[in-house]
Amino acid sequence: MLTIDEYIAKLKKADKLDEFDILKQSENMAAVMKYVMSYFNEYLTMETYDAEIIKQKHTLDKLREEIQNRYPKSKDFILNFYLKYKIKIDKEIEKWTENISYFSFFYCKEDFCLAAKSFCTSYKFKEANMEEYESEIATLIGDIKQYKYGRANTMLPDAMTKRNVSHHLSEGLNCFASTLKL
Repeated sequence: MLTIDEYIAKLKKADKLDEFDILKQSENMAAVMKYVMSYFNEYLTMETYDAEIIKQKHTLDKLREEIQNRYPKSKDFILNFYLKYKIKIDKEIEKWTENISYFSFFYCKEDFCLAAKSFCTSYKFKEANMEEYESEIATLIGDIKQYKYGRANTMLPDAMTKRNVSHHLSEGLNCFASTLKL
């Protein structure tokens, strides 16, 4: 189903209408008016007009525009999930991550995978087995982290493990504490 803009553009192309020809301005206006009337009287008949499909297309277009820059790595997953289940999974996960007080400290893929596993086990959805989407959800959680707090995976080097981070953190605190004792 074409929108009115797409329909008019299609007919203009088929008729090779030059809308910038000033000498044919009145003819062009009449042709475009004919296209509009044709759209509503012939193209949109009661058999082809389905309000739900049009509404879903507009919702999908709006969702695509909204997530284009926010979640570049996850946009296909979000759109496909919406098409299949009519749920905006990005909104569900955003709400879920708001309850994680230490979410801003996530820095590596393992953190995102653990969060995805936790989300999949806690999110109750009868129509889908959420575990099969675990890797896509981990990527989406990384995108959400990056959108909310900036660079998601580059805060610390990949070679550093959680044990090394806590070790370096405790060493730094010990050094700080020893300078206070002086």
